Amino acid sequence: MGFQGMKRLNRIQSIVFDAAYNTNENLLISAPTGAGKTNIAMLTILREIKQNIEAGVIKKDKFKVSFLLQFTLLAKNFGRF
Repeated sequence: MGFQGMKRLNRIQSIVFDAAYNTNENLLISAPTGAGKTNIAMLTILREIKQNIEAGVIKKDKFKVSFLLQFTLLAKNFGRF
């Protein structure tokens, strides 16, 4: 849903998936261009959204995404919310 056209995560994304999507741990990802860092950032944004859904409604006033470019890409993938 968030990664249209992708069938699986790449190696670095798979390694950090649990920390990025299932915990609130800080992450520092250093990898070459094209390694998938943007998708890792998207996982952390999805985590934050997931934590702020109540009765099927995203409570946008309860969190802030400071990685605005990626939030714009997320909105394109999921539609306006």
